[in-house]
Amino acid sequence: MKTKKEIKKMLALFLCISLLLCVWSLDGVLAQDNAAGMEEEDYSSEAIARRIAEALAKTDLNEYAEKYDILWERNVETGKYDYPIDNTSPLWGQLTHADRTMVCYIPDYVLEDITDTELVELVLGYPLLIDVYAYNTFQDGITIVSAYFPELAVVVENLMIDRGLEDYAAEQSLENISMSEEVFADADSKHSDGFLDMFMNDLLIYEHGVSCEQEAMAASYVYVTTPNGTAVPCKVRGEELSAAEKERLKNEWTGRYPQATFISEATTNYNCHSYAFYSASTSNIVWMDDCTEYLTDGSYQYVGNSATANNQRVYYNTNHSGIVVNASSGVVISKWGSAPLMQHQYWECPYFNPGTICSFYTR
Repeated sequence: MKTKKEIKKMLALFLCISLLLCVWSLDGVLAQDNAAGMEEEDYSSEAIARRIAEALAKTDLNEYAEKYDILWERNVETGKYDYPIDNTSPLWGQLTHADRTMVCYIPDYVLEDITDTELVELVLGYPLLIDVYAYNTFQDGITIVSAYFPELAVVVENLMIDRGLEDYAAEQSLENISMSEEVFADADSKHSDGFLDMFMNDLLIYEHGVSCEQEAMAASYVYVTTPNGTAVPCKVRGEELSAAEKERLKNEWTGRYPQATFISEATTNYNCHSYAFYSASTSNIVWMDDCTEYLTDGSYQYVGNSATANNQRVYYNTNHSGIVVNASSGVVISKWGSAPLMQHQYWECPYFNPGTICSFYTR
């Protein structure tokens, strides 16, 4: 017959084993739930924009105005409105991308007080205008950035820029718009050299009906496989950027994201998902629109909403991914669309928007 002491030890052992089994089972359920959520989530640019807009609608912009002492006033010398906080402000480097979208949001009292021409100039001078280049296509960028900067959509949808700049369009200006070279020059001065010219050219191509489908016709298609053997459709786009465009993008990105570190040049050869899951090499030539298969077929296991070890993968529900290089400080390396490869804290990138959820995975 066993003694009471032995029985207590056996009961304690039984309880420990039961607890471990429960934890293992719970981890399995959470992983399954996360995989199911990944499969059900819509990661189209329209769906991402909708989620950002919904999160923004729940945000009290007055709190940001009070917290950062934001006051929109006409400049005494120029008579124009300027962004109270931009990348030249000391505070800029201390803010997350989500915070920057809030402090650059144009309040209603300003919109009611400006002309269409002034609105175009504010849009062209937007401190985060570079963000449109962070996504799979220029069209996706316009859609998503317009979610946290609605005036971009207003201007683009009404073709205000196109009709307002004689140098860029043959159409006559709208009656209530007088877009002069001086106005364009003022906006251009707020960006790195040549960036606004590149943006205008891309915008006019977009406005004149070149769709994503037409742009994709030049790409060839390939399949890569996850570690567990699931086929993933990808593109081989080839290089679409000139050396001058790469330099403009580098200068603009590093100027707008001062806490991020430039690693390698902008290129259309590969994007974030391809770098994070297929090949972490700058000679990579595969463009991957969707990495869902890697996260749902068991190749990677969900660990939570914060990194627990280096070399884990982070996935943003704004359809972006990266590789963790310093888990304790939240530093990752990721490719920003066709923009450069950057090292940054996970919140110092164009994908960390209002409502963004970061999920971390391990092999």
